[in-house]
Amino acid sequence: MIISENVGYQILELVDSQIKTSPESKIQSIKVTPRQGYLEVRIELTASIESISQAKIDRDKNLIAQEIGKPIDLRVEVTPIRVLQSFRD
Repeated sequence: MIISENVGYQILELVDSQIKTSPESKIQSIKVTPRQGYLEVRIELTASIESISQAKIDRDKNLIAQEIGKPIDLRVEVTPIRVLQSFRD
């Protein structure tokens, strides 16, 4: 579907700027499914578990829906990552 692909690209751009929370975060997949009267958006990403919250997802859902002009149901599956570093003495 061309419309779905176009909206998917818009959502990808918005997710990259809104939901992706740190340089270590990586979007694994985005799936947009048109439903009657709304879009179902599923996102899989790797991120630090501390960098994302339900409140942030709720805000991002509202921003994305406003930007694309359609209501959405947003599901974000986060695979937690933990970054450890050791610097020179």
